[in-house]
Parts: sequence; structure tokens; C-alpha cells
Amino acid sequence: MPGKKTRAVFDNRITRIFHMEQSQSFRMKLVYKDGQPLVGLSEFYMDKGQWVPGHRHFYLAYESWCDLMKHIQPFHEQVKKGNEIPYILPI
Repeated sequence: MPGKKTRAVFDNRITRIFHMEQSQSFRMKLVYKDGQPLVGLSEFYMDKGQWVPGHRHFYLAYESWCDLMKHIQPFHEQVKKGNEIPYILPI
């Protein structure tokens, strides 16, 4: 249909157990707004056995997300090799 806006969403949940029964989950989304891809992260946490939305949500342009990942990978590789890096290198 011409002129029809499509909304495609990739949704993934990443859960990390911190300690004891405290859990925190981040939902990752790839959302298309006005034809532009945005990567979104939203916080969730466990409260009395229920996942509850947190207060932290943000969206980043897909290109910015890719650029960020491009810089994180070499940093991670240096840490894996045992190199101590006292600060994050400027992008």
C-alpha cells in the first residue's frame, strides 16, 4: 500500500543475575521510526516474582550503535589479553 507506514520491531531480552534473587533485565529493540532504525534499551527488574518496567529507557540511532560496538570490540579484546586499561579510550 503506497504511503502506509510500517513498523518493524526486533525484540530481545537480556537478563543478568546480580546476586541472590535480585534480577535485572534489559529489553533490546530495533525500531523503525519514520524509516530510520533506532536501537532501544529498556530496563526491567524483578519485584515479588513479576517483571516490572524500570525508569531507564533510551534509543540510539542504529549507525551510532554500530559505531559504539566497533569501538567496544577492540577494548574488550585488549582486556581479554590481560592488558590493563585504566580508562575508556575516546571515540
